Amino acid sequence: MKLERLLLSYLKARPRDFWDLVHHFGFMPPYIQAVKNLQKRGLILVKNSRMTLTPKGRTCAEKIEPRDPEPKKLDLKLYREIRPKMESLVKYDQLPITIQAAIKKVNFINKRDGLEDRAIACLGDDDWMGIALALTELPERVTVFDLDERVLENEKKVAEKYGLEIEAVRHDFRKPLPKKYRQKYDIFITEPPDTLPGLLLFFSRGLELLKGAGKAGYIGVATYSLSRDKWLEFEKGLLKMGVVITDALHDFEPYEVDGKELEWISGLPKGVNPPKKPWYYATLFRAETTQKAKPLYKGEFKTGIIEEVFITRIKG
Repeated sequence: MKLERLLLSYLKARPRDFWDLVHHFGFMPPYIQAVKNLQKRGLILVKNSRMTLTPKGRTCAEKIEPRDPEPKKLDLKLYREIRPKMESLVKYDQLPITIQAAIKKVNFINKRDGLEDRAIACLGDDDWMGIALALTELPERVTVFDLDERVLENEKKVAEKYGLEIEAVRHDFRKPLPKKYRQKYDIFITEPPDTLPGLLLFFSRGLELLKGAGKAGYIGVATYSLSRDKWLEFEKGLLKMGVVITDALHDFEPYEVDGKELEWISGLPKGVNPPKKPWYYATLFRAETTQKAKPLYKGEFKTGIIEEVFITRIKG
């Protein structure tokens, strides 16, 4: 039914060619079946590959928000005005992606999965993605999980001031997510520490939140602190969790410069000063759950040296 509803939202915006929408649905058989179901119900007409709503279909689609495969851009000016400014702390491995990157990310997720009526979780949010998502007024639910109280308080303040629907929950990801949140979300987003254990742990916790097969997890991964061997182990870890890597957008997300780079980068050549413009980029991965999807870590994650797991370090 969700595919049929999505198809109706596309056709409410304007008639579409059958073949033009194929790549927006991914796996083709369910898309074909959705078209057939809508034809059988008398909601759409298909002639010369052109799909249009019937009068009955238009009535049925009245309560559905029109959706275009190329969604409107999020308001950069408004987001820039209300996005909180907060000191990044190395102990939390914080470094936010740029404003432009956050907006580009929201638009990509909307184009790839659709934000309308989706329940979306942010695992860690010094990037303020929860605010950007809520500004679209499309998701059914936006929940931010973070250990840093400052992040949660800023989310709450912005949400209250601008009438946004954001739930802020304090959580230590070394522990499993509370049961009341498990299997309640369609999409999760995370920018974990760029360490192999950190990446796999955060993704595993996100997997706890997803409803089942066909749901999506987005994770930003930088190449600068991961060797190719560790990158391979990261991808193996995702596959072990029963997800399919569908997208890998290289250098999709630039991070802001905060002047603390020399606290987590050591061994630089003499004469090198802290950077003055964005230089640290992450590849954005999208992974989709299958029927065999399951978290890698089910209980509490126990570790000896926390810094080796949760703080990005680059040694020259």
